[in-house]
Amino acid sequence: MKMTTLNLLRGEIREPLAEFLKKHSAETDIFLFQEMPGPISRNGISFLTSAEIKNILGGFNNYSKSYSRNGGHLKDVGFFVKKDIGVKESGEVEIHDSSIFNEETEHLWRDLNYVILDNGQLIVNFHGLWDGSDKLDRPRRLEQSKKIKAFLDKYSGPQIMAGDFNLWPGTESLKMLEEGMVNLIDKYRINSTRPSSFHFPNKYSDYVFVSPDINVKDFKVLPDEVSDHLALCLDFEI
Repeated sequence: MKMTTLNLLRGEIREPLAEFLKKHSAETDIFLFQEMPGPISRNGISFLTSAEIKNILGGFNNYSKSYSRNGGHLKDVGFFVKKDIGVKESGEVEIHDSSIFNEETEHLWRDLNYVILDNGQLIVNFHGLWDGSDKLDRPRRLEQSKKIKAFLDKYSGPQIMAGDFNLWPGTESLKMLEEGMVNLIDKYRINSTRPSSFHFPNKYSDYVFVSPDINVKDFKVLPDEVSDHLALCLDFEI
């Protein structure tokens, strides 16, 4: 089974992103997206809309979050599972109190989005809190990791968690998420999850974690520059 996770940058690199999704949809079983675009343009930017993404991924069931933010421009989390894969449960868990954030800014609250496959495997998609220009430990990030870990600890079966966590390596917030899981960015010595055309003070933001009972056949960063993040591709079996 193959899974790809990618922050879509609100669909703003429109045509390359559309081609990327078309190219990889045949060989991918699960797509996890962060910064999933909504149906409404912002500041006149021509972007790949959520409706267009759903059309490209017509062979997938859509378990994306139903709410939108930033006046409808940003849906935030996308979750697509190929139609021939059985899903027995899907849902979301509130990680941050939505009442303390302003929807018109990028300081968005985050919910955890998940599915449980028919075989009992838990797959989690998460977009971590953006809380300032750095991605170091802050009180809300530490609390965020505690809540995520508490959710994962409820499940004893195989687990995969992926997304843009907005955390740098070595933070206590990240170490909490690594407990009992394998950090594939570390294991496969990935040196960046950012494309060369974008310049950031630290080249890490995206991660994939798996429980030890997941058999990882391959894990890699895809080279396609269709966002300010690079896609991570996991080939696995239980």
